[in-house]
Amino acid sequence: MIQNQNIVTHLGLPCYLEQAWVLDLSLGGVAEPISHFVNPMGGLKPGSIEAADFAMKSSLCIGGLHPWANYSIIGLALAYFQFRKNKPGLISSIFIPLFGEEKVNGPVGKLIDILAVFATVAGGSYILRIRHSSN
Repeated sequence: MIQNQNIVTHLGLPCYLEQAWVLDLSLGGVAEPISHFVNPMGGLKPGSIEAADFAMKSSLCIGGLHPWANYSIIGLALAYFQFRKNKPGLISSIFIPLFGEEKVNGPVGKLIDILAVFATVAGGSYILRIRHSSN
């Protein structure tokens, strides 16, 4: 087991890299709203009703039903085209019915895949900024 003192979990404990994801899955859903309630952003008073409202809204914005519905739709479309149509597991494969296979295998498909990578990096950076900006 590798202990990294520079990485700290939601509970303020040192992170054990092999088990960090288990802790995040089991306690991350509870720790995030509590963290926002105790240490809210935007000048809200810690422990107030406004802080509780902010904590629940910010947690549901990131991990609620709506974002997971979006992830599921993209995941189902990727799975369909990869396993039923034997296409590569790329976002551009989803656009074959819309643009045609020639365009998707050409520069249009490359552009779609590049934009998908940038959107993923930007979304991940935004989420990390929101989760850690109050610390």
